[in-house]
Amino acid sequence: KGDYQTFKYAGKVEFRPLFRSEFGFNVGNHLTLYTDGTIDQTLKDDTLYTGSTKFGLDALHQQAYIRYSDPHFDFTFGRDYLSWGYGNNGTLLVSSTPGALDMASLFVHTNVVKFNWFVAQLNRMPVFTPDTTNYGAWGPPPSVGLPDPIANRYLTGSRFEFNINNKVFLGL
Repeated sequence: KGDYQTFKYAGKVEFRPLFRSEFGFNVGNHLTLYTDGTIDQTLKDDTLYTGSTKFGLDALHQQAYIRYSDPHFDFTFGRDYLSWGYGNNGTLLVSSTPGALDMASLFVHTNVVKFNWFVAQLNRMPVFTPDTTNYGAWGPPPSVGLPDPIANRYLTGSRFEFNINNKVFLGL
């Protein structure tokens, strides 16, 4: 794939395959199961790569979720891209290169009331404690015998919107 001599991350010409799989199906009219993933060997030299390496292959599992939907209710659980809030295209921008998040989200909507809620799990981070004075987010690991403190981090949000006769919109 491509000319790797001019590819900015590659140091030499070698075979680097790219495979993408996608699978989804509906169970009845309301339940959806979906997954997709990418094995991309061109990511080997990318310093911003967020996937994992297994069996010598670099892979990124982008989406895997179950969603229940009907005309007034949507619930999603799993790994998906976060689309929430008011703004351009109604999306919350988590970063300049947002990836999918492990999350649960709920959207309830009628002609008068809309309610959105989500909770997403972020990467675990080392934390500072008095017994590990040199241990920060990017510091060295603690000395032998000291605890390895880790902070579980989450991102959550909720929004209510009221529509009064299609003339007044109030959001909270």
